[in-house]
Amino acid sequence: MMNYIIHTMNYIYHMTNYLNHMTNDLNHMTNCLNNMMNYIHYMTIYIYHMTNYINHMTNCINHMMNYINHITKYLIHMTNSINNMMNYINYMTIYIYHMTNYLNHMTNYLNHMTNYLNHVTNYLNHITNYIHHITNYIYNNPNFIYHMTNYLNHMTNYIYHITK
Repeated sequence: MMNYIIHTMNYIYHMTNYLNHMTNDLNHMTNCLNNMMNYIHYMTIYIYHMTNYINHMTNCINHMMNYINHITKYLIHMTNSINNMMNYINYMTIYIYHMTNYLNHMTNYLNHMTNYLNHVTNYLNHITNYIHHITNYIYNNPNFIYHMTNYLNHMTNYIYHITK
């Protein structure tokens, strides 16, 4: 009977040891699960912060793209303005060129007109000189008119006799 009690006591002791080990294992497993849950919790918080950071960076990039878009539109507007100014300068240059040609033609015309007036003046001077010479001759030869009148009378008589 004593053996049986000892054997039972040994069995209870071993079973208690086994239960202690099992409890320790369960505690260890619970700690591992708690650590995993904590890790998942911190990782979730990290992912949340990273998502916020990415959202913020995306907003910054959007703002920068809007800024670049405005700058590009401004540069396009400035380029159009410069093109319009260049066209205006081009048209003005062409206008000045045509006006210069017109002024050159007008100058040539005035030069020709001046030459023509010079020729007319020379012609009038020659006629004046001729009249002056005739007047001087008549003044210096008072008998000339008398002789010319006689000559015309003779010629008239001669023509009268011929045609009679």
